[in-house]
Amino acid sequence: MIVPVILAAGASTRMGRPKALLEFDGRRAIDLVLDACTGLSTPIIVVGRDTFEARGTMISNPDWESGQTSSLKAGLRALPPEAKAFLLFPVDYALVTPADVRAIVDAWSGQPLVVPSRDMRRGHPLLASASLRDELLTLRDTASARDVFHRYEPAYVTTVSPYVLMDMDTPEDYARALDIYRSRR
Repeated sequence: MIVPVILAAGASTRMGRPKALLEFDGRRAIDLVLDACTGLSTPIIVVGRDTFEARGTMISNPDWESGQTSSLKAGLRALPPEAKAFLLFPVDYALVTPADVRAIVDAWSGQPLVVPSRDMRRGHPLLASASLRDELLTLRDTASARDVFHRYEPAYVTTVSPYVLMDMDTPEDYARALDIYRSRR
């Protein structure tokens, strides 16, 4: 069982509004991310001050201001015991496709990490073995999950898809993503 852990609790300070709710011609970023995860177990969606309805298990992170690691830890605490791995999926990577996710999942054979890459750059979402859960839960909220992930040699999935590198931090990033989304349709 592979469980998506979708991080949607950030402050979105540079964007100026919640990234999960950014509109893509009537669809929200969270909906696009959920569509990319089709075929996996019920997603865990970690939210902060901005709440919304979405299909999945909603987890509130009261410490969302502490940073992304606190949200990851909130999601990992909700991970079902039968989970074998989790897909760490920041909501601002809304252009990632189901084919991108399938390539990442198909590359997993029990190793600690599977990381999508393009042009020698690491992307998202990444897949981590559930065996890393306890180690990640020991991190300080202000630390980075990379502190744990860098201890392990990942399996890389080289992709031609640029979407694994395209996050949305600013209104300009969002405008570019919206243009790409429209051109894909």
